[in-house]
Amino acid sequence: MKRCPNCNQNFGDEYDFCLNDGTPLIIDAGGHRPIVIELPDEVPTQTISRPQNIVPPASAALVRGSNGFLYVIIGVLATALVAVGFYAFLIRDNRKQTDVAGGVSPTPSSTPSATPSAATAPTLPNSPSPTPQTSPASMPVETPSPTKPLPTVERERPPSGNFAGRLSYANGSVFSARADLTIADDGQVRGHIDWTLLRTSNPNKIAKIGSSATEFVQGTFDPVTKTLSLDGVNKSDPIDMIILDKYRLKMSADGRRLIGYSIGSRNRGSLILER
Repeated sequence: MKRCPNCNQNFGDEYDFCLNDGTPLIIDAGGHRPIVIELPDEVPTQTISRPQNIVPPASAALVRGSNGFLYVIIGVLATALVAVGFYAFLIRDNRKQTDVAGGVSPTPSSTPSATPSAATAPTLPNSPSPTPQTSPASMPVETPSPTKPLPTVERERPPSGNFAGRLSYANGSVFSARADLTIADDGQVRGHIDWTLLRTSNPNKIAKIGSSATEFVQGTFDPVTKTLSLDGVNKSDPIDMIILDKYRLKMSADGRRLIGYSIGSRNRGSLILER
């Protein structure tokens, strides 16, 4: 048994839409209680052991005795002086190349301060390591990465445009349909449907097979329920082949199909339209 959520009228399982107001029917669950799965309160805790910090043994003394320590100090100072001189030469040569490339005549520059670099500065035992310094000329230039375009989000397609499909009745009559619909900003829908009779079991209409007629329709579209309601308001039918009918259609999730019924006549037909 199915129920209309709008007027609470019950219908048989063969109906999908309410015959009073065209609202899609729902199936009453019948009061079944949900199945609840209870998890145990106690969850075993997994203990992960962490490796202990291994402290390397203290290194042996580099130099024993006062004479050996003095020689080490002298050697370290000599190495630092050589490194400072080489660093000053590189800075001056780099500045000259930059001035020539930019079209500026080189000018004498003052000697940079004798600050040992991080790579050549000596490190005494139990003393903090010096902070490395980078000259402005050798600093890398960050290239901005190209901006990635934002993903395109497909908006919901309203029931506007051209559709094609067919209308089938239980008695064997079949019509092909070509619909042209336009929806306004206020949700009002207008358009027309061109019907062509393909098959019929009515002996009075067998001679009309292959003939066409146009039905002008108007109605509304509900974007929440995606339901399209159309009513026939006029027709162009010289041979009296069609009637002014009513239609209740449901739009698919991708907006490409309209599926529903004609509910204005005694015989209900199944209507399927596709872009």
